[in-house]
Amino acid sequence: MKKKIGAAFLAVSLALTGTVTVSVSEVQAAPSAKMQAAYSAQASFAKQFGLDAKSISSPMFYDVNNDKSEEIILSAPSKEGYGPWVSYIGIYSKNGTKLLAKNVESDSFYEIRRIKNKTHKNMLALVHNGGSGGASVSVNVFKNNTLKKIDRTDVLNTDTAKITDDDKDGNDEIQGYQLYSALETRSLSKAEGVYDKLVYKWDAGKKKYTEVVYGQDGVRDSQRKKVGTITSQGALKLLQQARYKQVSMNPVIKTEALKKSLQSVLTYNFLNQIETEGMINLSDGKVGPIYLNSDDYSWLLPAFSTSKKATFKLSSSKQSATVTQDIRESFEGEYYTDTYEATLFKTKYGWKVDSFKVLTWE
Repeated sequence: MKKKIGAAFLAVSLALTGTVTVSVSEVQAAPSAKMQAAYSAQASFAKQFGLDAKSISSPMFYDVNNDKSEEIILSAPSKEGYGPWVSYIGIYSKNGTKLLAKNVESDSFYEIRRIKNKTHKNMLALVHNGGSGGASVSVNVFKNNTLKKIDRTDVLNTDTAKITDDDKDGNDEIQGYQLYSALETRSLSKAEGVYDKLVYKWDAGKKKYTEVVYGQDGVRDSQRKKVGTITSQGALKLLQQARYKQVSMNPVIKTEALKKSLQSVLTYNFLNQIETEGMINLSDGKVGPIYLNSDDYSWLLPAFSTSKKATFKLSSSKQSATVTQDIRESFEGEYYTDTYEATLFKTKYGWKVDSFKVLTWE
């Protein structure tokens, strides 16, 4: 009796929900049919271009033409075997029917990625060699069995771009890095350089990707307040602030923490010099600035004063300035006076101290 009631209840439930029963054999056959179509597509792809079947990529199942059915996307490198570049691309229907298959050697890309936005929905991102270890990305729409490029980024200074919808606006962003090239980084090599976050965001109105740069402080460059011209008093106050930050920091610190503590007042040139020449190895693998762990004050800013006479010079470009002042100091109980000159640079973050030197001493 219970079995009859259960069977009747199931029949009513299916009628109400519209659910269709699927046999065990059909469930097992479904993935096999999907892969069989992929195998058929791979065989057709290999035959068309005379490719070694082993060189063909694993199939990517993705509704690239937005017809509510997954296509089969294949790729293969050059038959000559040079480099990691994709030389052939194929797009096939879910049944294995060819929609597009062509030689793409001239495009020089090495990775195919999914990407989407609200305007074009599902698309393909091709990751290209950008030179010097960098990458660029072209975005392509597949419609009417034609692959059409709609945009391409500049070099992202990363081996492979990050493609994700981090801001949750329904559009994938393309993310990488951009070398921060400025007065304050002029002496740094590319390996030592500072890299800002570079993001390409989809602009639905313009129907293209727009470039957005985020500085080391996480602020968009386009939203920064304009940096004005520095005055003599402003320069002296900055020198005092920078020295205070140097002497008040932890004497045992990692280099990344040192940069974080001082990058608002010292240029990256200055910070790099401290890191490479002004750090001392302490016990237990720890490090710290020499000027906080010994009597060597080579990298510690002198005590400039806002209440004493100083010579201030602003460059004709108004991008740099120098401050010169006589500073009285003591060493081993004796007093002496040195003349110091400090150089300051205007940066997108504000004015920073770039260097200092002794001009004359007793």
